[in-house]
Amino acid sequence: MKILKKYMWIVIAIIVFVFVVGCLLIAKQFFFSNDIEAIYGSRLEGIEKVKVTKDTMKQMKESLTEHTDSVEVRLAGRIIYVDAYVKEGVGLDTAKTFGDTVLGLLSEEQKAYYDIQLLIGSKTDTSQYPLSGYKHHTRGAFTWVNNKAES
Repeated sequence: MKILKKYMWIVIAIIVFVFVVGCLLIAKQFFFSNDIEAIYGSRLEGIEKVKVTKDTMKQMKESLTEHTDSVEVRLAGRIIYVDAYVKEGVGLDTAKTFGDTVLGLLSEEQKAYYDIQLLIGSKTDTSQYPLSGYKHHTRGAFTWVNNKAES
């Protein structure tokens, strides 16, 4: 009993310390949730069912190599980015078919889930390029932003 009375304040301090640390951990979890959820929230729910594989992105890149000098395909969240530089002499009508080529490689479920952004540039022809196309997941076709006329 003497020992308990002698160290009673230390025992109470330890119990209070453990309680405060527990409360802080609960508060941290409440205010600062998982990093992935903080970035995307619940917007990526169901992505496992319609995953775009590296093979599909490689096929996209290979299907555009006939008319392009370089192509980069990347995936960020629910957006597929396709950046391409066309070869010299490739017209806007041909460049706009890149969107149909990319869509042809995706399933209907993937088209309905992902947004697709096409950025098409040229290292030589700056009068007609850059050309930017975007397909929202609720739309069936691309919308072209820099819709310049073929000259």
